[in-house]
Amino acid sequence: MPSIERAHIALPVTDATIGISIHDITVAQYILAGKEGVIIVINKWDQIKEITDLPKEIQEFSMRNPDVMEQYLSYIQWKLDFLPWAPAIFVSAKTGKNVEKILTLVDQANESRNQRIETGKLNKFVTMITTQHKPTGTKTIVPKISYATQVAVDPPHFVFFVNKKEAFHFSYLRYLENKIREKFSYAGTSIVIELR
Repeated sequence: MPSIERAHIALPVTDATIGISIHDITVAQYILAGKEGVIIVINKWDQIKEITDLPKEIQEFSMRNPDVMEQYLSYIQWKLDFLPWAPAIFVSAKTGKNVEKILTLVDQANESRNQRIETGKLNKFVTMITTQHKPTGTKTIVPKISYATQVAVDPPHFVFFVNKKEAFHFSYLRYLENKIREKFSYAGTSIVIELR
């Protein structure tokens, strides 16, 4: 999708009265593959007043919540579980509700995309999180991280220099990414974790 490839931050718009469609999921996967920033925009929120106004799939979603917005957010996190870091905003193009707040989220996502962490600070943090949760290996290979550095922004790109990259399970890379996001607030943007 050429328009997604040209974007730094994508704003997929979904219809609150329909829910997340297969098309919405496909678009979100393209955005993730392109390492773009993402803000999920839920339009037609003016038509949702209570749980019974939600599409049946969302009403029946297993994580029931009496708050309509919280119920919808839980549903989005379930349907788009590969984008847990993407903020969502509920808007109404018809009434203009929250439309102006989209630009604030775009600015925040752009700031995240261009945030750079100095190498010393990053390595101190990586030492702490790898001490708390060491990577598991095999009987013959103990995976070790020598040091880490951020090599680029837009999107943030981190390189971890390791003894044997094949020894690192993908779940450990997810752990590293989650901890970096938690510490340095990378909401609204993809980040790249590379082992060398």
